[in-house]
Amino acid sequence: MRCTDWMWLGTLIGLQACAAPPDSAVTVIKTDEGVMLQQGKERFDIRGVGGANRFEELAAIGGNAVRTWGAGQLDETRIGADGVERPFLDHAHRLGIRVCAGFWLEHPRHGYDYSDAAFVEKQLTDLESFVRRHKDHPAVMIWGIGNEVELGADVETVFPHLNEAARRVRAIDPHHPTMIVIAEIGDDKARLFKELCPDVDLLGINSYGGIASLPERLAAQGYEGPYLVTEFGLPGHWETGATPWGAPYEPTSADKADFLRNCMTTTISGDPNCLGGFAFLWGWKQERTATWYGMWLPGGEALASVDALCETWTGKHRTNRAPLVSIPSLSQPVDNVAPGQPLGATVELSDPDGDALEVTWIIREESTDHRMGGDAEAAARELESLTRTTTDGKVTVTAPANPGAYRLFVYARDGHGNAGTSNVAFRIPD
Repeated sequence: MRCTDWMWLGTLIGLQACAAPPDSAVTVIKTDEGVMLQQGKERFDIRGVGGANRFEELAAIGGNAVRTWGAGQLDETRIGADGVERPFLDHAHRLGIRVCAGFWLEHPRHGYDYSDAAFVEKQLTDLESFVRRHKDHPAVMIWGIGNEVELGADVETVFPHLNEAARRVRAIDPHHPTMIVIAEIGDDKARLFKELCPDVDLLGINSYGGIASLPERLAAQGYEGPYLVTEFGLPGHWETGATPWGAPYEPTSADKADFLRNCMTTTISGDPNCLGGFAFLWGWKQERTATWYGMWLPGGEALASVDALCETWTGKHRTNRAPLVSIPSLSQPVDNVAPGQPLGATVELSDPDGDALEVTWIIREESTDHRMGGDAEAAARELESLTRTTTDGKVTVTAPANPGAYRLFVYARDGHGNAGTSNVAFRIPD
């Protein structure tokens, strides 16, 4: 039998002796209370985010782990607060942050053919080189093999390839668990994972609006093994409902923070089979809107979800917290705004620290570059001439002159590196 770090207590009898693992080795242990990760001889409770920047800020709020998606991220460098530029993993290790090191596997929905033996072998060879290059670094925690490779593909075709990838990783590095990451569990993905991926140590699940029911749905598929929630923290844009013209309703940054708190106190901490999770996204991106998924704005302002992580992980508030902004209320019906006419908008504003707020009102066209599975999208066009700035929650802007679908975005900044966001979709009919 092969040596393995997949250690269920009480099942070690009969295994061949393994060489003593390094102090940074990570094992998955089953206890009377559930499952846990063990680093060396110490328990390691994952307090993670998905993202590859702002490590100092993460450590300051009690975070200790990050998840990356591609091999190239580990070849990058980061400049620390001391001004010194270091390799990515060295920078993380210096701050006490462990890395779920992701290796991107290509997707069949992008045209990659897993029946092409040469393509498959080349991809696996690249994966093996990646693992050999980084396996001995003390910041490495878990090997994340692929991300949502099964999305839009035949699961029963893809999973055996993922299992082979994990098998090869384990042959090179028996001291860190392997994990594949799937887009939710559907009707049978967890069952098929159990059946088709015996060499994969952990199931990683990207779960958004359905996270609260995830433990029950896993049990219904007969899966009782360990798992990580590899993306979580807010409802996805496909889960919130939409206007009659198809624009999804985006929660405010404050509502997202409340949802994140609930995720962490129910599924993440409440299911004994859950090893933890990686809140999404420790950064910002364009996906359906410019503000849907990020916990930070491009200018470096923290949103309320950063506060939620800090409070959950440490039991304490950040020194200064993010403002809260309601959904804008418009002076005209959202489905029948008059072109080129004055359009009034109001929001409710509050700041936990009583800071004076600067409020920016921006109109953007509704996004039309819609992709699947987080693929890069083009940013929606901003109508810069219509931007306004106020110091309260009221404004009058000029509606766009042309018919179409738009959004009014509100950004409230406190001058201390924090912000609150919200938006409302509206339409100018033909």
